[in-house]
Amino acid sequence: MLSRNKNIIAGIFLSAFSLLYFRLSFSIPLTSIDRQVGSRLVPQICGMLLLFFSVWLAAGGIIAKKVLGVKNVQADAQSDEDGKTGMEGKGKPCYLSTVLVFAGFALYIYLMEMVGFVISTLIYLFTQMILLEAKGKKKKYLLYAVVSICATLATYMLFVRVFYLILPKGKLF
Repeated sequence: MLSRNKNIIAGIFLSAFSLLYFRLSFSIPLTSIDRQVGSRLVPQICGMLLLFFSVWLAAGGIIAKKVLGVKNVQADAQSDEDGKTGMEGKGKPCYLSTVLVFAGFALYIYLMEMVGFVISTLIYLFTQMILLEAKGKKKKYLLYAVVSICATLATYMLFVRVFYLILPKGKLF
């Protein structure tokens, strides 16, 4: 029962979370510099996008269940090109990758205070790309490093040079 309704449950939960997130974004104070395009803009856009996609997820689950009569939409959606469904050999789901992603994000937040935005973002992006690469595929470390460096520098330049915002410097640097 629960496995058939995963998308509906996740969509409802994420919709509630996105509404709360969007509502809380209005509590971000505006400075005299950013009255038109301010510090609230990006969180509000993220909240609206999250709401849109979570409603889409829930609606897709409802349509698949009611209209199409498909019982195992999640199994079809989760299968990769090898036909595997993300389950280990004994039929139990593999949660290690999920736990590692959340642990990596927590470490990223902690490191940002210690070493600053640039270094912590480089480390985070590089390790997440390695972690999220499909098992059995050859890891492309040079590509991951180049993408991490370019994405970090582009984000830094956008926020510092275009939006004139200060990103965390860290205690060590």
